Amino acid sequence: MRRGDIVLVDTNVIIEAVRVGSWRALRSTFRVETVEKCREEARSGNQRRAGYVTVDDAALREDLAVHAVTGMELAKLG
Repeated sequence: MRRGDIVLVDTNVIIEAVRVGSWRALRSTFRVETVEKCREEARSGNQRRAGYVTVDDAALREDLAVHAVTGMELAKLG
């Protein structure tokens, strides 16, 4: 992979990159993209759970290209 390549991430990648402190390096090296559902999941969850990782939604909006998935696209994949 090269600097500037597109990297598609899911909820787990977002949370783990934030947790281990590599989110800034990831987003500054690659064009990071995801879908709206993953962005939504990354900023939700039980905040009282031990080990909960807080993901800043404003940073996600700034750092990610977030793509909407239509009902028709979901139906085609299902």
